Amino acid sequence: VLGIPVKMVTANWDSIPTGLNVDRFDVSIGSMTITKDREKVLSFSAPYYYTQAQTIVKQGSPTLTSLKSMKGKAIGVGTQTTYFYYLTAAKGINVKSYDTDAHTFPDLKNGRLNGVVTADLTAAQAISSGYPFVFSGTAFYYEPLAFATKKGESDWQSLLSYAVTTMHSHGSLTTMAKKWYHGFDPTQTPKAGTPTYDQAMASLGK
Repeated sequence: VLGIPVKMVTANWDSIPTGLNVDRFDVSIGSMTITKDREKVLSFSAPYYYTQAQTIVKQGSPTLTSLKSMKGKAIGVGTQTTYFYYLTAAKGINVKSYDTDAHTFPDLKNGRLNGVVTADLTAAQAISSGYPFVFSGTAFYYEPLAFATKKGESDWQSLLSYAVTTMHSHGSLTTMAKKWYHGFDPTQTPKAGTPTYDQAMASLGK
């Protein structure tokens, strides 16, 4: 849509906010959730898709359907993700952080974790690839995911939001989503009643 040459850079998730603010990166297109805390240091485009915070457990293991049921349990999450902050804020949960959400899966499979909290799409992909996991309980919250940039780059943000809204309006975003997610369309806002991440944190007094 924008016709701008792109150079991809692979970076550790927790280094991205700093990398944006010191001009190591121009934009993060790595599924970053818009949150009120992140908006203090970064700017975000219009959301391009949505995920939900989902618990998965190994097949045959006890279900974990609430924060209460996770108390004292070892739960894997990606470092510096919303899942990490949410479970830590809940207190009493043995939160184990990993470089990425995907790095939690071997430990869940081998019994070193009682559960993992990750995006519903990430969980579904793990299950479809052969991991012996099942969804456990309903989603805790949903997340609007967007392009992130450093603060103060309003023209750049306008261009990025224009690209996202244009792809939404003419359907190309939905077409690509359905292609890569087996017919599922995560570009639509989740059903009413599911709280956002910020609302879920507020319910914990955070």
